[in-house]
Amino acid sequence: MHRLRQSVTAWLGLLILLMGLFVVNGGAIYATATTTATPLKFQSAPEKLVVDQAFTIQLTLQDPQEQQIVVTIPEALTVNQEQTRKANKQALADLEFDEQQRRLTLTVSDSSPTSTFDLVLTAREAKSYRLTAKALISGPPLAAVSDSTDSSADKSMTQTITAEPLTFTVTPASTETSSQPSADVNLETSNDAQADDNSSSADSAQVSTEDESAQDNETDDTQGADSSSQVASESSTIANSDTELDRAKASDSSVATDESSPTTKAADSKKASDIAAAAIVVNPDGSTTVSTYDDLKSAYTNTAVTTIKLGASITHTSTSATELGTRTTSLTIDGQNHSLDLGIGNFTLGTTSTAQTMTLKNFASIRGAIASGTSSGGAAGLIQSGVDAGTNAGGARWTITVADLITTSDVYRLVNAPGNQVNVSGSVTATTVAENMITGGMTFAASSTYVGRKASSSAANKAFFNFTATSTVGTGNRKVNIGSAANVNLLGSTSDATRGIFYDQYDAVNVETNAILTAKMYGNVYRAETANTFTANAGSKVTFENLATTSSNALYYVTPLIPLGNNSTFTVTGGELYITSSGSAPIFGGYMSGLSVLLDSPKAYDIKNTDFALLVQTGSIVETTIKSFKITNSNLSMWSLSLLNLLSASVTYQGITAIEQNGALITNSGSVLPGLLTFSAARRIANTLALPTVQFSSPYTSDLNAQLVTNADKKVRVRVITGYTESNGAQTPVYAGAGTATVKLTDDQGASQTGTTDSSGYVNFTLNHFPTAGATMTAQATTTYTSDPVTITVQDKTPPDPVTVKDGKIVADQKTIQSGSTTTAGHTLRYTVNGTAATDSSGKAITATAASDGSWSLATPATKLKANDVVQIFVKDGAGNENPVTSTTYHDATFAAATQYTVAPAIGPTAPTEPEHPGTTNTSGSENSGTGNTGELRLDYAPSQFNFGNVTTSMTAKTYAAQPINGVAKQWLQVSDNRLATHGWTVTARQDVPFTSTSGHQLTGAALRIPAGQTYNERASGQLKSYAVSLTTAEQPVFAAPATANIGKDISTNVWQPTQVQLTVPGNTAKAGQSYNTTVTWTLTATVTN
Repeated sequence: MHRLRQSVTAWLGLLILLMGLFVVNGGAIYATATTTATPLKFQSAPEKLVVDQAFTIQLTLQDPQEQQIVVTIPEALTVNQEQTRKANKQALADLEFDEQQRRLTLTVSDSSPTSTFDLVLTAREAKSYRLTAKALISGPPLAAVSDSTDSSADKSMTQTITAEPLTFTVTPASTETSSQPSADVNLETSNDAQADDNSSSADSAQVSTEDESAQDNETDDTQGADSSSQVASESSTIANSDTELDRAKASDSSVATDESSPTTKAADSKKASDIAAAAIVVNPDGSTTVSTYDDLKSAYTNTAVTTIKLGASITHTSTSATELGTRTTSLTIDGQNHSLDLGIGNFTLGTTSTAQTMTLKNFASIRGAIASGTSSGGAAGLIQSGVDAGTNAGGARWTITVADLITTSDVYRLVNAPGNQVNVSGSVTATTVAENMITGGMTFAASSTYVGRKASSSAANKAFFNFTATSTVGTGNRKVNIGSAANVNLLGSTSDATRGIFYDQYDAVNVETNAILTAKMYGNVYRAETANTFTANAGSKVTFENLATTSSNALYYVTPLIPLGNNSTFTVTGGELYITSSGSAPIFGGYMSGLSVLLDSPKAYDIKNTDFALLVQTGSIVETTIKSFKITNSNLSMWSLSLLNLLSASVTYQGITAIEQNGALITNSGSVLPGLLTFSAARRIANTLALPTVQFSSPYTSDLNAQLVTNADKKVRVRVITGYTESNGAQTPVYAGAGTATVKLTDDQGASQTGTTDSSGYVNFTLNHFPTAGATMTAQATTTYTSDPVTITVQDKTPPDPVTVKDGKIVADQKTIQSGSTTTAGHTLRYTVNGTAATDSSGKAITATAASDGSWSLATPATKLKANDVVQIFVKDGAGNENPVTSTTYHDATFAAATQYTVAPAIGPTAPTEPEHPGTTNTSGSENSGTGNTGELRLDYAPSQFNFGNVTTSMTAKTYAAQPINGVAKQWLQVSDNRLATHGWTVTARQDVPFTSTSGHQLTGAALRIPAGQTYNERASGQLKSYAVSLTTAEQPVFAAPATANIGKDISTNVWQPTQVQLTVPGNTAKAGQSYNTTVTWTLTATVTN
């Protein structure tokens, strides 16, 4: 059994009877007395406050004698301590911020010349904030007291001044802020009982607190085992207090900022832009930075400049193509991710006797050589050497590089450099009206990306890269080389029918290892005007698509003037080839007697004619005049001309060594292949139906198509597909048999395992860890061929770890639920009360987002938490995984349940409530901030003063009513009872000593009467008792709750008007010129009054 006795003695304000005898005009008797309080107030907040922008709040204290000022800072409001110290350098001796209590303590310098303090704050969230403040004031006693526990009359005392709260609103971030002068804030002094620093003060009262606690322990007799009640007492001093609070007056303050005049800036800018020929600075390395067109023009023709860097985006309307001038020496132009617009102008490159280089790179957007409709607007290309699509280099020997840029869609050409070499690196996107480039040689650097597009569907029939020069005078090598892992993607316009992606005078195209070439045109995709070679190497991927519906070949070889010996080759070795043509013509056409096609050990190929024609001349793969069409070391499926591509293949062969067609004859190097067709009699040929692949298949579900791996899995399963069968156009996978395929699995940590298939084509793997969400795994199957690696991303199915609360418990009267343990920043938290989502006053679920340090704070619900409520706190991550209500097993992991707490009874301290509506925020005013008592049963609040003012003595007994209290509508007693099993309590009052003057004279027989008040309870009204009593030195009940369950629980109040308190003084008792006071002690016990 636990017992607690708590005694609080308080001077209850100034119950003062001033009786002075002055003979004036016939013997009228009167007396006067006043005291003055020092006000504390906030100045008005600036008019517009913005998230993440610092602002200043001013706090003013008139005639400061303070030791400390304590400001309570709300959550999401940050104190800039360094700036606040600087702003109050002379005024403050120290500044300290308690992050847990959210209290900013300002220790005032003894030599402080000011009473105004600047608080520099920043808000992290857009919402309304409320600041509160109090100051501890040192000064002489305002009333003499006779209680032996209090200070003597000539000793100084400490008071608390409380500022009226300041409420302001912070808006979301914007580009402008404004402020307004501070305004006066009217304050009412409250006489605070400070539980946190064990001190309290009033205008005319001192409060001292004595706590006695006793724990019942059966083995410890010193704990007072015979005590059977909990007691909390508060004493009140009664003395004269006829104080009127002075209004604080604060001067306006403003902050001046040093900003340049907008008018001056505009004038300076105008002046700079008016300079026609700006001087440029050439660095020792030959570089210069330009920010205007005039600077660019000066630098472009300056041979001392080797590199031009853009310091800003530049736009200029050129009057001619060559307005910038002509460059004849090597130059690099680095856009530094800015934009450039030259209008019809371009970079003109002149005739050179030796080879020079021109590099254009790093442009977010570049525009120039703009077209006039579908024709040149004057410039043949954004970069131009030689004449428009010239047949030779015109004496200009240049190697041109373009890198990391994007053109606008009205550029005529990106490059016009007949006979000269053009290199592409980085990432380039070129959209042009005509060709992307006139060139004499093309190199796409390893790992580069090039996207080519045509802007106009009505433009003339153009290629993407046109080799117009018939001579080799320029730097071009007459070849196209697509470097390793480069990616070239081209899409023509509807008018691009017969030029192909590369046109005219080129000799070879080479697609290197792992490079990708994708080209779609409305007619010829690939066209050879002269004998040339096309080579795609191992790992490469080539996709050609003829989008035209009219008669056209996807690949066309022009008949040479002298056919004999003019041979071309088209070779794919170990790569992938996909060709689709919708034109009513063979896919390979033109001069076939000089063309040799070889698919050597291709990884994959699918060549199909989607036209509905049934003749060799219209719907086949190749014309019958082909010199050689050969496939080696592969599988082969063939669709005859009589079958549409959507239907099943006519024949499928696996593991062929070599099949070759020469003219109209087809041969096989191995055994006889029944039903073998010529490629001229086939509409489609492919090996993809027999190409192995793997498919992840979760072992935790009966859905065999569930391609899933999660961070709760330690088992991974894959299935090997060795090919497909077709029926009525539908493909059905064929799975590997027992031991017919090997699978290599590389897990998220890079570790590899291998296994062979079972009879159903599955391979099962076991991991020694849970894989990481977001990481990847790859699987690769090997049969006769090795499949492409198949990658799967590990899905996040694991909820965050449950969190704990501060101090490991939740108490019924706490204002927020704060983090004890942290979680990952950005995680969302919510909680339930007794299984139902906690909501705010609007019915919206209460949630919080973990801060950058993982801390979090949840508001308490609109319906007040009660003892024995069950609170469960859930954490959800960004993937939507949330703690389960109960412990849950998923795949190989077990997820812990969300943390659950049983709410403990409230223990206070509890602030003064609205007396007639217990449990709501006080708005009608209070005399002090409460007793600060804690415990499950506690006296929260009692009056601070009974003020009878100045009275006239009488020869007969006379009764006086207490005066109204400025700023306080009611007086009341407030009790909180949060005990679970014990019921009933009593508040008693006693007058410790008779009214005694400062000289020691007593008012014998004087009676102080406390009225019976109106009772209220937070849960329900009724059954509480209030008693009117005339105080004596004996304890008398004034407020009580019966020993009945749920009566007097939570907050109860006993309320009366201040003027209902009465003092009766016997006649001819008081001495002239004396002030009389006494002490009233309020005591709360667990004793039940009948």
